[in-house]
Amino acid sequence: MNAKIHQHNDAVEYLEGMRKYIRKSPSPYHASINVCNILDKHGFSRLSETDDWDLTQTKKCYVTRNGTSVIAFRLGQNSKKTHGMRLVGAHLDSPCLKLNPNPINQQSGYWMANVEVYGSPLLRTWFDRDLSIAGRIFERNTNQPVLVNCQEPIGVIPSIAIHLDRDANKCQKINSQVHVNPVLLSHAGFENSQSEPLLSQLLNANCHKTEEILGCDLRLYDVNPPRIIRSKGSSDCDPSVGYDFRKQYLSSARIDNLLSCYAGVRALVDSDDDNSCMLVLNDHEEVGSVSDSGAQGNFLQQVLERIGGLDPRVTRRSVFVSADGAHGLHPNYPEKHDDQHQPILNQGPVIKVNSNQRYASSDESESFIRKLCIESDIPVQVFVSRNNLPCGTTIGPLIAAEVGIRTVDIGVAQFAMHSIRELAGCGDAVDFIKLLKAFFSSDTSLLVN
Repeated sequence: MNAKIHQHNDAVEYLEGMRKYIRKSPSPYHASINVCNILDKHGFSRLSETDDWDLTQTKKCYVTRNGTSVIAFRLGQNSKKTHGMRLVGAHLDSPCLKLNPNPINQQSGYWMANVEVYGSPLLRTWFDRDLSIAGRIFERNTNQPVLVNCQEPIGVIPSIAIHLDRDANKCQKINSQVHVNPVLLSHAGFENSQSEPLLSQLLNANCHKTEEILGCDLRLYDVNPPRIIRSKGSSDCDPSVGYDFRKQYLSSARIDNLLSCYAGVRALVDSDDDNSCMLVLNDHEEVGSVSDSGAQGNFLQQVLERIGGLDPRVTRRSVFVSADGAHGLHPNYPEKHDDQHQPILNQGPVIKVNSNQRYASSDESESFIRKLCIESDIPVQVFVSRNNLPCGTTIGPLIAAEVGIRTVDIGVAQFAMHSIRELAGCGDAVDFIKLLKAFFSSDTSLLVN
């Protein structure tokens, strides 16, 4: 097959797979199980933390915790002590609105959902959207949790009319306690029956028959599916010529950080098996990572210990890529970026640097990634925040400190991070998968010991 046709077909398949993955993952629980399905398809064996592990029988395994966090690893042909490990980490959660334990009440004649803000969503973008519910429930009559996804719209957070708030376009203040509770548009049976809890009635009418819910973690999401935005006619281009994917965009919810999760798992299953490699997908990054399944928990350390990965002879020859979104230069707000560090969508993955260790990139880990990009013909950019505008952080510094491993923070530039609808470049997404695949197959022998 012509090389251009092969590369074109790979890119199309990557992007379609990413779009489907995000669409099918409206909650971290769905994102986790969809990663596990990809791993199952490619011959990875599922392990349990509470069982003994016999790694002589299989070299490709994964383990989950709390139904969300996933660690997958492949024990390669090369010795870990002489060649180290290559690790890629990302997070499965995204900012959102979560249903409270007592989630439904009546107010001013309407049935309302009572929600709690999870993380730091851009709240104004949640208004006037067709919202559904997805997540996990525990029922009295089953021992295992059940994943639910209503799929169809069940509510909306309506904006206040401009006639009732004349200053709305100048300075609209959103009270997260009283202004972001959705009006339920699907409330079959609410008026006629109080014999079962209202949440059960809502789920029964829309997606899952249940009688008694003991616990739940349910999140609202926009039902508008991910879309690839391209010029008219570009889908009919001749693949032998090779279409420029740097002129296409992915518009979707939860790009931060499901794009990185999908890129990581595809790179892992598609790379060769010479090196020992690991994919680490954590929950709760958006709220600080302090949990048993978050990056500040002991999940990664315990798995590394069980496979012989905590030996300093291993960790000091290893590299960890913290994969998370980067801020693309917004053309309407250029003053928000440092003049010399302005990542552009579809101009390559972005290395994120911060001297105060909000990102874990160092001169050594940055140079290592740059070398991989040169060898793989992948463009690369750098983001450094303004001195008067502190940046966020990632799981990178946490892993670097806890495990003692060289780390680089890198991701795909995007617009509207933490909005209900984000935008990233398709060319960047394809290049990111290529980069992570090259990383899993890379030689770390040049690292300073």
